[in-house]
Order: sequence, then structure tokens, then C-alpha cells
Amino acid sequence: MDTSTAAKAQEKQLLAEALDYTCSILMSAYDEIAQQEHNQDVILEDRLFQWKQTRDYRTKQLNESQSLMQQISAAEKQMATEIQQLQALVEARKAEAEGPFDYDAYAEPEDALMRAALPYHAKDLAIEDAQYHLEKALQNNTIDVKQFLKATRDLATEQYYQRAMLRKLNVRIPVQHEF
Repeated sequence: MDTSTAAKAQEKQLLAEALDYTCSILMSAYDEIAQQEHNQDVILEDRLFQWKQTRDYRTKQLNESQSLMQQISAAEKQMATEIQQLQALVEARKAEAEGPFDYDAYAEPEDALMRAALPYHAKDLAIEDAQYHLEKALQNNTIDVKQFLKATRDLATEQYYQRAMLRKLNVRIPVQHEF
């Protein structure tokens, strides 16, 4: 019986060691599974946080886009109203103007003295233009010197009379030269 008791004791010992070993393996496996589950939970929580951030960002962008669309729509309505008002104004102006446009009405001199001086001033400026073109014709050999001198003399005489009338009226017409 000694041997059988010793064998049973040894068998018990081996079974206890096997059980301890199995338990340690199971505990180790359980710890590893728990760690993996924890890691997966952390990854899922991180992804969930990222998705929530993305959703919040896109919601904000959507709200801003909708606000811009409302502003654009309001601006379009205002522009349409203004266009209609301008078209009505143009039609009213067309109805008012029953004849050809009178440019003289917009270029009317300030007083009677200026009104009297305006034709003399216009002739003076026209003579200056004619003298300029005579000089160009002489430079291009279109006219000879004799023709140039006669025409210049006649224009200078006429210009003298125009300027004398302007002095007599004692009017100085402001002229802006654009060069």
C-alpha cells in the first residue's frame, strides 16, 4: 500500500500541478483577452470621439452653408427688386422724352452774358483747330508756303475779331485743356 499511496499522492501532486498550470494558463489567457478588450474599447472610444468631432464639424459647416444660402437668397431678392425699380425708372424716362435728346439743355450757359459770348468762343477755338491742321498740311507738303501764309493770315484776322468781341463783352470762359 505504500507504493499505491505514494503513487496516489504523486498522482494527486501531478494533478494539482497540472491544475495550477492550467489555471495559470487560463488566467494568463483571461488577462490577455481582457487587455485586448480594453485596447479595443479604447480604440472604439477614440473612433467614436473622432466621429463625433467630424459630425459636429460637418453640422457647423452645414449650418454656415445654410446661413450663406439664406443671405444669397435675400440679396438676390433685393437685386431683383432694385432691377425692377431701375427698369421702371428707365421706362418712365423714356416716356418723358418724346422727342430727340436736347443736348443744349444740359450745356446751357450760366447767364445771358455767357450765352452771348459762347458763339465767339466757339469760333475762336475752331480757328485754332484750323490753324493746327494748316500747319500739319504744310509739314506734309500738302499745301505750299504761299497758300499756308494766305490762309493763316485770313484765320488770324478772323480770330482777332472773335477775341475782340470776347474782350468787349468782358467775359472769360474757363477752358480745361486735356493733353
